[in-house]
Amino acid sequence: MPLNKKKYSKQVILFLVAVILPSLVLVIFTLRMLDQERELLEKRSLEQRDLLVSNISSQLLSYLEQIKFEEVNSESRTFGKKQYRHPEVVLLAHLDGHDLQLPWKPVTGENLSPLLEPGFREGVANGEYSEFATGDLESAVRIYGKNCWSG
Repeated sequence: MPLNKKKYSKQVILFLVAVILPSLVLVIFTLRMLDQERELLEKRSLEQRDLLVSNISSQLLSYLEQIKFEEVNSESRTFGKKQYRHPEVVLLAHLDGHDLQLPWKPVTGENLSPLLEPGFREGVANGEYSEFATGDLESAVRIYGKNCWSG
């Protein structure tokens, strides 16, 4: 009998080594893989959220820049009237040195808006073309400085 018992215990050990051990290794690898998948999903969701925030902020900035451009270049509105083309615009004022020229202030010879000066719009258009169309920022700064701020 002791020989049979020894043979039986060897079979049990071999069974454990041949079947249970690989199964245990597979279970451990599966759990590890599931944990990595969860971490990857969390990372992807954070990246998607960051991308969505970035897209929304760039669209909003683009929209606001478009409104600003249209309001500044509006031919139908004269300085001093509150006729804005977009309902999003609450107030449009001009900066004269360190003074804010509000729309309800009377326009005199001393505080004329730079937007009304001849050549200002052409200077802005040339500067924007150089800045956005050609990507030449140095030329755009020169054009803005020469045509818009030098008077």
